[in-house]
Amino acid sequence: MSQPPPLENPFWQFSLRVYTLPGVAECCLCLQDQFGLSVNLLLFAAWMAKLGQSLSVPEVAQALQAIAPLETLATQPLRTLRRTMLKRLDLPTSWQQEWKQKLLAAELYAEQMQQAMLYQWAQTQVWGQTPLKERGAAMSAIASVDRTTLLHTTLHSYIQLVAAPPTPDLQATLQVFKDLLSQEFHSHDWNEIA
Repeated sequence: MSQPPPLENPFWQFSLRVYTLPGVAECCLCLQDQFGLSVNLLLFAAWMAKLGQSLSVPEVAQALQAIAPLETLATQPLRTLRRTMLKRLDLPTSWQQEWKQKLLAAELYAEQMQQAMLYQWAQTQVWGQTPLKERGAAMSAIASVDRTTLLHTTLHSYIQLVAAPPTPDLQATLQVFKDLLSQEFHSHDWNEIA
């Protein structure tokens, strides 16, 4: 990779904002912990839907492939260490708390790198040469696009890849995720995402 993708990008800013909406973080973590889904891909699906784009099964597979090495070799091991191994070590509480915070910071940095990789993937594989600013500006002209349907389409593609057939619990939790994001989809500040 010659030029690394920008860590600070519109997708990252969107994710930071959306993740703080009531219930979104909890729902994302439930989908991650109980069903093995990637929080970054869930947020990516939401961001793409906000931009008026859904992803097919092959596109979701390519996006997952773009982040798989970092997810497998960095993010997941850091998360496991932070959540489980520290509890098993007989260390003073203050050391455990400090180490946990440092591991969380490293895990979030790995998540940010994954998001930068997804952002770059979308720039090159989905939009080609159309600058994101132009896409964002065009969104106001096609505001009638149902972004919840676009999100549903991408999530359906994702689930086809990783959890066939989806359980009723998974379907219900995904519906909660879509419902939580519906307010975000009705916000028409397209300059924020471009």
